[in-house]
Amino acid sequence: MSKSLSIAVLVAAAAALTVPADANATIVQNAAGACQGARSDYTASLRIRPTGMNNEGTANVFVSCSLNTSDYYQSANDVNGVVLSNRGSADKSVSCTLAAGSFENQPSTLYPKSITVPAGVDYVVLSWDPDVDNAGAYFPNSINYSCALPPGIDLQTVFTNAVALPPPTVAP
Repeated sequence: MSKSLSIAVLVAAAAALTVPADANATIVQNAAGACQGARSDYTASLRIRPTGMNNEGTANVFVSCSLNTSDYYQSANDVNGVVLSNRGSADKSVSCTLAAGSFENQPSTLYPKSITVPAGVDYVVLSWDPDVDNAGAYFPNSINYSCALPPGIDLQTVFTNAVALPPPTVAP
């Protein structure tokens, strides 16, 4: 099994352990398909591979990522996150912001977080959990990320867990 496939399986399996039984799906996408440089001048520093993107420049590069969602009104999101690795020889701090919104909840609510990615590590998961990061409430169903990638940091995968909500009650 390839390293990237192993990571995707690991992320999906770990996320599935935290998802309630009524979950719709865990959505996992490689960064190459879900993310892009936040400005055109950042693109020159980004090496896009089928399984992710790496900052090969000498300064931080901002990337924006968006995940597909199938139903804005009848689902929400549980645990969300990004998978990072560090190809460099020094630990690096990575800051990302989860921007979660919906048609009813615009503009998006921002949830900034940071994590230290140790040198040479294959992967770490920076995650947002409703119990820890949103006072126990599910996140709205439009999941987006903005990350500042230092040189040598690889953004491999982004993910979310879509959770089915009960149908709205209609007064008789």
